[in-house]
Amino acid sequence: FERNFLLRNEETISNETQCHRDRAAIMALLDEGIYHLIQLQDELPVGVSLPLLEAIRRCRLNPPPVDDSNMDCWPPAAFDLIGRNDLAEFLSQRQFPRGGQANAVDDTPSEDPDNDGLVVLEDYSSMVFPDDNRVREAAR
Repeated sequence: FERNFLLRNEETISNETQCHRDRAAIMALLDEGIYHLIQLQDELPVGVSLPLLEAIRRCRLNPPPVDDSNMDCWPPAAFDLIGRNDLAEFLSQRQFPRGGQANAVDDTPSEDPDNDGLVVLEDYSSMVFPDDNRVREAAR
């Protein structure tokens, strides 16, 4: 029982560390001026962008909490980068309830006109499987 508990505890610590590293990578991308996945693909080689895309995917599945008590809360641009426009909009509305502007980054048009998340999936899959058009066809 103790060994099983220790293994689960180590796995939890490892997952938390990975999550922390992924979130730090997202903030580093924003610090470098990368606000959209298109920039990531255009400005970095594939060997660098694929691990970053994987970190973005993990953060999309497990984003940081959005609450007033958390001082480490991400800016709306970080949620936009990982494809969680719903959380970015929610955060913008909470921070600027009277129609104020968040910043110039939030004023740019969204990459995903339908807000269905398929643009992000299409970008990622086209890098991993360049000859496979099934996601592109499904997005139509």
